[in-house]
Amino acid sequence: MSSHPLPLSALDTSSFAYTTISKRLPEILAKIVDSCHRQITNLEKTHGKDGAADGVAVVSKISRLRSRVMTDKCLEEIEDSFVDVEDWKNSMCLQTKQLGDTPTWFTAPWLYVECYMYRYLYHCLIESKFMQDFDPFLDMKSQSYEASRDAMEDLSTFFISTCNNIKEETMQQLFMDFLKISLWANRNDLSLSCGAHTSAINPHQSLNTFQQFILVDQSNQVWQHLANLKSSKIRVDIVLDNFGMEFFSDLVFADFLLSAQLVHQVVFYPKPIPWFVSDVMPRDVTTLLEKLAQSDNENMRACGERWKGRFDAKEFLIEDDASLIKFFTLAHPFSDMSHVAPQLHKQLSTSSLIIFKGDLNYRKLVGDLNWDTTTSFRDALMGFHPAPMCSLRTLKADVVVGLEDGQAGQVEKLDTDWLTTGKYAVIQSLM
Repeated sequence: MSSHPLPLSALDTSSFAYTTISKRLPEILAKIVDSCHRQITNLEKTHGKDGAADGVAVVSKISRLRSRVMTDKCLEEIEDSFVDVEDWKNSMCLQTKQLGDTPTWFTAPWLYVECYMYRYLYHCLIESKFMQDFDPFLDMKSQSYEASRDAMEDLSTFFISTCNNIKEETMQQLFMDFLKISLWANRNDLSLSCGAHTSAINPHQSLNTFQQFILVDQSNQVWQHLANLKSSKIRVDIVLDNFGMEFFSDLVFADFLLSAQLVHQVVFYPKPIPWFVSDVMPRDVTTLLEKLAQSDNENMRACGERWKGRFDAKEFLIEDDASLIKFFTLAHPFSDMSHVAPQLHKQLSTSSLIIFKGDLNYRKLVGDLNWDTTTSFRDALMGFHPAPMCSLRTLKADVVVGLEDGQAGQVEKLDTDWLTTGKYAVIQSLM
């Protein structure tokens, strides 16, 4: 019998899981309905009445999904042509067996139903005739990029001024700065804000202020690990989270690692489908490079040129094989990877360092279980350790591990919402 704690779920009406499923998910779905509805006129212009009818059908299916979430209906089996469909059928069988009944939105584990919602949304799109490639979050991502431009311009200026003259005596401090900029850029998350865009925080200008909010800081262990590697092929793998300021910061950090000759290659792992509003998909990489090339800021353009060169030279790689990266849009904890996605696990096991970005990746690392906050990061990973790894995460869910005795209580006294607003963060590693 498993000694692991129970998964987080909306059965606890005081939890953020309950708030998410009862309020946040319906709000996100309402914005998706609006986004799809705005496409109907374009579909009619391009494809005539058939196009309009197709758009109306997609809107109807997503509206029905929203209604089923709000009324706690049973989840329905997904049947379509995407590469992960059998995985989702197996998950449905497993959840039904564990619950003793067909899973519903408020009774099944939070991680499962939230991932299911985004996958069912994609099901509605790929089953359509004319909206199979439509990203319902594209406008929100674009607005987020525009809201982040000042912060990105500031970061690009700092990076371009340092990247070609990295001295031995300043390398460690620059590593810490760029790592933590990448960490704090994770605050910019459209799924947390239900798609609402506000001016992005400027993590570069806020590093000293934000340091007090890092509850666990193992950045030095990450630095020591990379600095001591002796190999002709050092590869860092970054499992991505959000588009916009965060992805820009991830590319800056990756470029620094190459410029400082700490690594030889960086591989990025996006999501294969529209996911959690602002998550990076392969097509978003091209979008970002195009936006940078068209920027009126010379340092932004310089970053874009550098990164295009990195991709062309295969120093940067985007893993876009859907049969591999589909795992990141399943509802499995990462401890299941070795048997659910053995090829991905094998690929990651050859990495010099895996960096997992953001809240959802953290939830999957620790299984989205109701761990005691003092549980060690190693124990909460439940055996998942394909290679040296670290998590850069701002807290946006009711789970965190690796804290000291009494630390959670101290933070709770200062901020009762400390687990869910992105104000606090962790840098946790297992080498």
